[in-house]
Amino acid sequence: MAKKRIRIIDGNNQFLIKYAKAISYQDLVRSCQTLNFGFDHIYWTFDGFDSRAKRRDIFIGYKDTASRNKSKSDPTKYQLLSKFKKEDLPNMGGISIIDIPQTEADDIIRSLVRLLQGPDVEIEITSNDGDLVDLTALDGVTQPQGKMAPCCSCPTEIPLYKTLVGDAGDNIKGLKGFGDKAWEKLTAAERVCIQTNLDENTEVFTYFVDFDEKLTKRLTENWAQVQLWYKLVSPIWVSDEELL
Repeated sequence: MAKKRIRIIDGNNQFLIKYAKAISYQDLVRSCQTLNFGFDHIYWTFDGFDSRAKRRDIFIGYKDTASRNKSKSDPTKYQLLSKFKKEDLPNMGGISIIDIPQTEADDIIRSLVRLLQGPDVEIEITSNDGDLVDLTALDGVTQPQGKMAPCCSCPTEIPLYKTLVGDAGDNIKGLKGFGDKAWEKLTAAERVCIQTNLDENTEVFTYFVDFDEKLTKRLTENWAQVQLWYKLVSPIWVSDEELL
């Protein structure tokens, strides 16, 4: 029996990629429409109204970067995106469109994958967003456009990598004085130790393996900040009821 093939599209991401190459609005719509072919079901997901609100409650500077602010200086593409979502996309038919207030598309995509994943399902995530690549560690989930950070040896390391090294695009600073070279020096046991502390939300950093003395001191002194960054890179789950 053939597996059910599902495509989950990061709507803002794909629209803006195609916007940069389109020669007209009609060409842009046609280019987006090609994403609807070849799958049993298509989900278009979008950032909802005030989508960053929940993470800005955690850190007011979330995604407050010069490049993002510069992008806002050209409102045309966002006006066309709104038109596409409200008028053109619904008329295409045979697809599901999900747009939830105060919710980012990344969280919708993660929640959809959790809801839909199974042994009889193949899910393709259509996005070039590196923040989603860790989902490809799940059976049956692919992201052809996604690229893993060169310093990571497997997709599951990406959230920890972003927590410690940072993510300039999201204005996540990371652990002070900790960069790619420091990440590469971490042993597998040290990575597990830090990850365990973060997952268990320990009040202070504790180590149960032989740990680098300088790194121990740095983590201990900046543990609350590290936990803050981890909250920002962690999913904010959407309920099955909201998705359905």
